[in-house]
Amino acid sequence: IRLFVNAIMVAAFFVIVPTAFAATYTVCEDGGGCDYTDLQTAIDDETTTTGDTISITDDDGNPVFSLGTPETYITIDKDITLECESTVIVKDGPDPSVMGHWLSVRADDVTIQGCTFQRDTCNTSNNESAIAIENGSDNVTIQNNIFNKLSQPIISTGTTDLGHGYNISDNTLNDVCGDTSGIFIGDWGTVSGNIIHLTGDLQHAVGIKHETQYVGDFPTGTEPDLTIENNLITSAATSSGDDIGGISSASLATDGPNDLYVLIQNNIIRPKVADENYIDKGITFGHDIMYNKIVVSGNRIITRATAENPDIAISFGTALTTDTTVNTIIVENNSLQKAGGVFSQSGIYFRFTNDDYELSVDNLYIRDNIILNYQRGIEFDFDDDENV
Repeated sequence: IRLFVNAIMVAAFFVIVPTAFAATYTVCEDGGGCDYTDLQTAIDDETTTTGDTISITDDDGNPVFSLGTPETYITIDKDITLECESTVIVKDGPDPSVMGHWLSVRADDVTIQGCTFQRDTCNTSNNESAIAIENGSDNVTIQNNIFNKLSQPIISTGTTDLGHGYNISDNTLNDVCGDTSGIFIGDWGTVSGNIIHLTGDLQHAVGIKHETQYVGDFPTGTEPDLTIENNLITSAATSSGDDIGGISSASLATDGPNDLYVLIQNNIIRPKVADENYIDKGITFGHDIMYNKIVVSGNRIITRATAENPDIAISFGTALTTDTTVNTIIVENNSLQKAGGVFSQSGIYFRFTNDDYELSVDNLYIRDNIILNYQRGIEFDFDDDENV
């Protein structure tokens, strides 16, 4: 009898344990049967918890969703998903006269997907971002969004901890204007399958910021810590600005970890119109290259520049500010082509010394690349007129 009673009690215990399910809450500007009319209120509500989804919906045929007054900044400080109906256009971010972020992500495991962020005209007076990853937020996913006429659509802020494990994939960045980067992020994550169209004369499609001091354990293993792959990058610049590039690691990194593995593969980088528009740098590791291993593989790069601003498809160490050592650099299976312009420099370029500093590479492999129409196919610059 005692065993029978205990069995019933155990069964009853398991039956009465509640199960939590993620909820979806809707937001639309004029009500229309939605749960909220204000996005920040929906996020801040105590009923919105881990794993929930907030969906911005089309409000009775009105697809425009305003973020509010020009001073409004939306803060996402919970690990939730923000998504939009396909017809919704998110507009009217912070005051264009001041630099600001439309959405500030300040929590781990946030997803933003399926939204269109748009200005009617480019704001070139100040660099603004639609989405800013802040406070070292980890595992942020930004996918399947459209950004129209913004100067800096996606950015990681700060210098000490830029957030790790992010996934920025399958977004379309149209008419990126201003003088910064379409995607400006830290160096631990994935940027994949994006379409990025530049219009400015001083900008990069993807800018890599290296942390000056990472708080935490260094990565281990053989998998890449930063992967940039399968992106299509085009430039509609009408003049060569000496800084129009596809992918650039140009932030100074004098105190950061140097154990990272960076993989840049299968990207297409080119002028929008080969004989009219300009892109003078394809892939650039310009300042201090604080990485253990860099692989640049399978990319197709077409450059075009002027005599004042010569073009380089792939370059390393062009602006050293400290002695730098990289264990392994592999440049392989890339197709590099010079497309017009009045001057051409190098398909692949290494600057090993300048007046004060040196770049050292323990293992360097340059193999199976196609290099067309450059003045020098592969150049090693030692800053003493003894280039090879």
